[in-house]
Amino acid sequence: MAKEPVAGPKQRGVQPAEPTGLTEPADPRPETDAEYRERFLRETVVVCPRNDVESDLILRLCEKLGVETVQSSQPYGARVDKEPNALDRITGTQKPHVIIIEMPGPEVEEALAGQDCRVTIIDHHWYTGLDRTKDSEGNRLPSSLEQFLNIARITDEDLQEWEFDPKAARGIGVMDDRYAQGLRDEGYTQEEINAVLDLREQLSQESLPDMSENIAAAKDAWARRREYGRYTIVESEAHMDVRGAVGIETIRDGVDTQPNIVSVKGGEVLYVQQVEPELVEYLKEHVPGKTFSYGAGQCWGFDHKGGSATLTLQELLGYIDAWEG
Repeated sequence: MAKEPVAGPKQRGVQPAEPTGLTEPADPRPETDAEYRERFLRETVVVCPRNDVESDLILRLCEKLGVETVQSSQPYGARVDKEPNALDRITGTQKPHVIIIEMPGPEVEEALAGQDCRVTIIDHHWYTGLDRTKDSEGNRLPSSLEQFLNIARITDEDLQEWEFDPKAARGIGVMDDRYAQGLRDEGYTQEEINAVLDLREQLSQESLPDMSENIAAAKDAWARRREYGRYTIVESEAHMDVRGAVGIETIRDGVDTQPNIVSVKGGEVLYVQQVEPELVEYLKEHVPGKTFSYGAGQCWGFDHKGGSATLTLQELLGYIDAWEG
């Protein structure tokens, strides 16, 4: 999914994460892991928001590792150029190696590079006018968590020492990048996928406001689901949008690739998910009001907010029946 638009030219001195992102050591002899770790901690500052489970885990690992951080409280779509006093806060650490995680801001990045900082970008998203999905050789980048584990040389032994299940922890990154199918592609069993979801739920409830209530509402709605032809219908009266958390429940039950309809906030927002792109186009063409598509064209939504048109769940089913024939 594309994040908040950012524009800017390709920057000199700014590069995606590599196996070694530090300045070259004064002694050209190969470093031991301990020597690399010591130098990484001495030279590096990590700039990162705490606005989702993956970024929260990265910051937790920074704390365990002992690397200095500049944290942002910006929500999803964070940008380093929108961070108050970003340049002063970063340069004030006097660290020559700056890692910026999912906070695009070409002007700030270029300014840091111009002050003799080595800037490493960890990202895997596409932004308007700025493609950060590939490395310098055109290869698709893995998740930001996986990139950070690589550049910090965090091992499974480290993760176990810090009381994380290594496979579950790495799975947080895989899921952020490629969702449940990514985990399956990596060979995760359903039991291992559920372990990733358990860790994700734990981290969410500990660090993100109101997430416990959101998860509980989603579980309640999922428990009351009903079937309508090939569709699973989930309805929630909770005051928040529980679609994402409902999606986690579909993964737990192994039905996340099957068609479903989710009504949230008492019908204020309606979603039709995991369906043919042709149905999405049909709904976009025939349903009046504020509609949108997402999920690579396999999902459709309707939002009553800000629009004059209304749509009930029963009316939506009528449109779907008409398309199904």
